[in-house]
Amino acid sequence: MRVVWLILSAVIAIALELYAWRLLVVDEQVIFSNILLLHLLSSIIAGWGCTGVKIAYRDHKMVWFGFYFTMIFLMPGFAVFGVYGAILHALLYPKKQRDVLWKDVPVPDLPYQPVIVSAEPLYGEGGLSSVIQSARDVQRRVNAVVAAKQINEKMSVPLLQAALKDPEDDVRLFAYAVLDAKTTAITDRIANLLLEVKQEKGVAKSRLCYAVAQNYWELSFLGLATGNTLDFVLNEAKKFAAQAADLGWAGSDVDFLIGRILLQQKEYAKAAQHFTKSLKKGALESAILPYLAETSYEQRRFNTVRDTLKRLDQSCHGNVPIPAVVKSWGVHG
Repeated sequence: MRVVWLILSAVIAIALELYAWRLLVVDEQVIFSNILLLHLLSSIIAGWGCTGVKIAYRDHKMVWFGFYFTMIFLMPGFAVFGVYGAILHALLYPKKQRDVLWKDVPVPDLPYQPVIVSAEPLYGEGGLSSVIQSARDVQRRVNAVVAAKQINEKMSVPLLQAALKDPEDDVRLFAYAVLDAKTTAITDRIANLLLEVKQEKGVAKSRLCYAVAQNYWELSFLGLATGNTLDFVLNEAKKFAAQAADLGWAGSDVDFLIGRILLQQKEYAKAAQHFTKSLKKGALESAILPYLAETSYEQRRFNTVRDTLKRLDQSCHGNVPIPAVVKSWGVHG
């Protein structure tokens, strides 16, 4: 039926088109409006005939009619033959549809073992920072965030915080998830330790107080706490460290921790006192003297800085690049 409708409309449209051409070529007194009217009728009949064939597009008949009519009307004498020829060929010789071949693929099981991560990451913190900040490929930036979990936490946290500013949601959300996991792990440890502190007494309680102070300090040291939260974390760390010392937790580590907390709070004189106490209790000079030099520098006691660095150079026995620093302070001090 579609072929019959197509042929019938084609005969009428082509007949009108040929008659219009005959008037144009043969009749010397031809009226142009008559030719235009014949061509218009031919275009309407051809457009409607071709539209009736497009059964698959019934919902857009007027769109297809407008398409065929415009094309035939704007190309008189040629488009009508081309359009009918193309449609008639498609109806008589339709393209064969290939059978869809389905292949069932079983869903793979989850790995029964954790993925083995190399102890030596492919990228250092410098390379990861470059990828996170400048790589165009989103997947590379996501991989860099994943790789940041393998390096030292003190170095990984600034990289993850930089990833929080990434324009892509995937990178930001993954970096936030990693940072939140780190913070949650430490705060959960603190919560568990505080419960144990309430149940213990004596030396056991002092040990737990020192552990609480260390975990609070870790939040500050890793950069996981900022602003008012940082002030709270430092005050809590100092309070529990002092409580551990009062309960009898002996050794140089308590004073060393309190000194670092006070240094972070910019209480340089008090920090120097605790660093000195830590030295007297047997702490390594190579570990304490750099902090003492820093407290002296912040207090503008430059002569003390020079003397402290000389002492540090002697205690390190040339194993670290201190001599050049000592020499510089000796010249400019």
